Amino acid sequence: MNEDGSRRWIRPKPSDGAWWSRRRIVAYVLMVVYLAIPHIDINGKPSIWLNAVRREFTFFGYTFLATDTLLFMLLLGTLVLLVFTFTALFGRVWCGWGCPQTVWMEFVFRPLERLIEGGRSGSMAIDRAGRTSTPPPARVRGLLRHRPRARPYLPRLLRGRGSTQGVGDPITGRTPRRRSPSWR
Repeated sequence: MNEDGSRRWIRPKPSDGAWWSRRRIVAYVLMVVYLAIPHIDINGKPSIWLNAVRREFTFFGYTFLATDTLLFMLLLGTLVLLVFTFTALFGRVWCGWGCPQTVWMEFVFRPLERLIEGGRSGSMAIDRAGRTSTPPPARVRGLLRHRPRARPYLPRLLRGRGSTQGVGDPITGRTPRRRSPSWR
């Protein structure tokens, strides 16, 4: 914590190596698995499907209805105990290699953050500037300059104006025509 009570951000330097490469391979395989699980059919049903409106919850081909609360609670209780046991035995492996939050943060969002902010040194420069809203770094401005389809609305969004009304279609760049009311 800083002297004034604000948070001191830690900006670690990424390190490469044999274990990092293995972890990256495992992470990309897990991303495919995490994205594919809802699309895999088991017994003619999605492997995981939570339909709160109809009160139907499908797990690995078995559908639980609202009237199956005892079975559903036994299943969830068993899953909770399994998660606690697995975490106690293999917590470091799970949290470092297999947890969906870790996989998405370390191999999707942090690389994007490094790309936009300019790595560790760019992030530290932004921290030293002490501004709450910083102008987009040169890398982002360069990307926007070379993407004509993104031009109509992205610079406006980056300047803090969230409205894209009247800008038009981001792909074609055409502004939609206003229709005259049908009562005329």
